[in-house]
Amino acid sequence: RVVPAFSRDSAPIPYSTVTDGFEFNTWTVPVGGGEPKPWLRNASGLAWIDPQRVLFSEMRKPPQMGIVAAGESRIGQRDVYLPAHAQGMAHLSYSSPDGKWVLLVEMDGNHAWTPCRVVPIDGTSPGRLVGPPGAGCTFGAWSPDGRSIAFRSERDRAGRPRIYVMNADGSGQKA
Repeated sequence: RVVPAFSRDSAPIPYSTVTDGFEFNTWTVPVGGGEPKPWLRNASGLAWIDPQRVLFSEMRKPPQMGIVAAGESRIGQRDVYLPAHAQGMAHLSYSSPDGKWVLLVEMDGNHAWTPCRVVPIDGTSPGRLVGPPGAGCTFGAWSPDGRSIAFRSERDRAGRPRIYVMNADGSGQKA
């Protein structure tokens, strides 16, 4: 599994890998190509909060995985969200444009996708689930103005993947 992301200055490109032994790591590769270089061990799904700070998923006591905020070299690392279940996994995270909220993708203790979750970036609350109950969220995004969120649901009741858009406050859901 490879999860690429563009840095704020578009060079180099970080991407995450997972080994057969479930070791998650982030590497970088130059935009024009070249040899990959290791960057952050035990880190995946990297996303920028601002030019110097990033969000990423970090394995705790396997298989629990939480969301962490830190400087690009892990300086000032702190937890943003840790699933309540010891086998829960928060895989991907997306910072709101104002840097105050995080939209995240998570799996429950049975490794089934849950609805997306919105949490405060300061880690003071487990936040709230967003989207239809039982619709597993696999990817998400914020609108540029931060007023709306969009996310991909694993499937609707008919078994098809769906894109949902809703107000960031949880109102006005549209499929």
